[in-house]
Amino acid sequence: MTDTNVSFAPFDSDYDDKDKISDGLWVPCRICEQIFMRVRLTARYCNTCGRAFCEGERGSFTGRGPAVCVQCRSLATK
Repeated sequence: MTDTNVSFAPFDSDYDDKDKISDGLWVPCRICEQIFMRVRLTARYCNTCGRAFCEGERGSFTGRGPAVCVQCRSLATK
């Protein structure tokens, strides 16, 4: 069985994770993909960089504010 609402194209320059998720697609968490070399699908993205991340593990929501991945959060605190 295949799911047509999944995207595995990590290097689409004109169609980023934020756009894919807004269109209803699930995309791989970019941190899991780059650091742990595994595919973990998510429908969350960072409002700072636009890349997908696993909610709760690789990023967080600040109350009712925007979602921020751990990479962008660590850069903002330096």
